[in-house]
Amino acid sequence: MDVCATARTDRESKVTLVFEHVDQDLRTEMEKSGAQLLLEMLTFNPHKRISAFRALQHSYLQKEEEPHTKKRSVIYSYQMALTPVVVTLWYRAPEVLLQSPYAAPGDLWSVGCIFAEMFYRKLLFCGNSEADQLGKIFDLIGLPPEEDWP
Repeated sequence: MDVCATARTDRESKVTLVFEHVDQDLRTEMEKSGAQLLLEMLTFNPHKRISAFRALQHSYLQKEEEPHTKKRSVIYSYQMALTPVVVTLWYRAPEVLLQSPYAAPGDLWSVGCIFAEMFYRKLLFCGNSEADQLGKIFDLIGLPPEEDWP
């Protein structure tokens, strides 16, 4: 991996992470193998890898074969820089949309959205704003109990 840092302004820097080439991202693999990949991913536990990815979505997930086995695959994500924007809107957990601090459970929400997308072959929630996204989530799963609101 290479790290390239450049100044954007006097107060802000841009950091670009350059990774080794991987043959395909998860979206490409989903189109090829669907259900089989879903079964392989059920063993994926993001919390064994890193406490919070913050930017978990299928285009950041990569698939590569483990060197010591022929059939088992590893799914992993690149750790993204911490930015004010957390996760692509369509994979953002309700608590994050409600301005709660980002934590590892938000990654599980993102993984769940990715699983649903793999199963249904379409986005589960595709809002065009934070309010619209929350509305789509609440339309499907209902409002949380009052004691669970942040």
